[in-house]
Amino acid sequence: MGRKFKEVLHVFRSSGTPDYTIVDIGTISFEHDGILYIEIQVGGGEAAGTFELFDGDTELVTDESPDEALTGAWNIPPGGTGHIMYGFKRGRRFKLTAAGGRSTKSGCINAFIAHIYVVDEV
Repeated sequence: MGRKFKEVLHVFRSSGTPDYTIVDIGTISFEHDGILYIEIQVGGGEAAGTFELFDGDTELVTDESPDEALTGAWNIPPGGTGHIMYGFKRGRRFKLTAAGGRSTKSGCINAFIAHIYVVDEV
């Protein structure tokens, strides 16, 4: 699987506009290119979760949904698990965003845990 790089436990909520929980991920310490693998488990609350990976320099604003997502896992239901895989070049930074899924009514909240792994490509 690679080595566990980071583990994050956080919450997200749904609203009428993008309301992101943002997790910063840096791969600067890795000597080679690699694959970022993220396993996301959504809690048992009401909200489904949408998770997107962005370049670290992407500016995320709350009045519109950005189109620059590198990849993502969308509408993971409560109690469900999603996966994100993305090949990276050494020295990159990323932002993982979490928000309520489109099918979730506004105001619902939930928790998630993200297990972030890096697989070195040599």
